[in-house]
Amino acid sequence: MADDDRITGLPESVLVLILSFLPVHDAIKTEILSKRWQFLWTYLPSLRFSQDHATNEGFVAFVDKTLPLFNCSKLEKFGVDFDYQSRFAPNVNSWVRFAAGKGVEELCLDFYSVAAGFVSHELPQVLYTNASFRSLDFSLCRVTPKGNVAWNSLKKLSIGYVKLSNGVMEKILAGSPVLEVLELLEISAPYLQSLEISCCIPRNCQLRDISSLVDATLDCDGSDDNNERIQDTLRGLVESLVHVKRLSLGAQATKVGA
Repeated sequence: MADDDRITGLPESVLVLILSFLPVHDAIKTEILSKRWQFLWTYLPSLRFSQDHATNEGFVAFVDKTLPLFNCSKLEKFGVDFDYQSRFAPNVNSWVRFAAGKGVEELCLDFYSVAAGFVSHELPQVLYTNASFRSLDFSLCRVTPKGNVAWNSLKKLSIGYVKLSNGVMEKILAGSPVLEVLELLEISAPYLQSLEISCCIPRNCQLRDISSLVDATLDCDGSDDNNERIQDTLRGLVESLVHVKRLSLGAQATKVGA
């Protein structure tokens, strides 16, 4: 039997699994192979859209056109990686609502901006009460829950290049009772006046703009002293807080800051 016949003879569930390892635009191209392949890509359980070399307008139009064609009832993963501009906010909100409506468990919004200035996307409020999330990854987003956060199944949270206001982290942690991994990549909080980081060190955390901070506690004793990455992160945090009027350091933070 020829190799192509062996592949065609596989169950459709296996073929969809194979397609899930391809970029979305490549998976779509398989629809021309035969009638059997025509709609297989519409049942992909994981979707990751990357802009690559497409124009902003072309990429956004592609995602807008593609999402309504999907027939899967449940999404495991959904991700978008592109050059974000504020004029695309309605499109992004539509994509996020689509993923949330499919019960997505892993959501990744990996935005960047080649334009000058800090352009970020405000996450829609519907996300903060979605209990199906197990992993969330936000970059260049504004995290501003107006009510309580209800991420009851969330195990991993990664937040990068965001602006946080007072009380946001408290809401997030209070609403994420089973959270195991917290990554804070680069945080801008120009109006934050009080900060406490205790128990565990957020992975790769950097404090970008904390000019209003007057009271800080960094008590992360119990972390792995031999983990070089953790020590580098902790050292960077201590250096970012030297200007704070009232600074309290735990034993480990005092050690790396010496």
